[in-house]
Amino acid sequence: MSGPSIPEHVRRRGGLMLASISTFFAWALEYYDFLIYFSLIPYISELFFPKSNPLAALLYTLLVFAVGYFARPPLGAIFFGHIGISTVEEMRCLVMRLRWPWRQ
Repeated sequence: MSGPSIPEHVRRRGGLMLASISTFFAWALEYYDFLIYFSLIPYISELFFPKSNPLAALLYTLLVFAVGYFARPPLGAIFFGHIGISTVEEMRCLVMRLRWPWRQ
């Protein structure tokens, strides 16, 4: 069984490498905030949670991270999915209309 087929124009122009690199950078930017949050966990737990029990403060801070991590994809899809789809479709139609006179 073979994987998904790659269109010829993507293979010809090196688009697969460009897509891979841009995907990596998008992933890195997306998870950069998680890296910052993890580096600041000791300070966040001291500032926002009770100082009487440091272990509970640390666990609450990790719980806040977990809620943000798991709530992000579905809520982002609900709120921004329609906007992204409609914007992409409008741009695709505009590009196709602009290319129409030069089509062969």
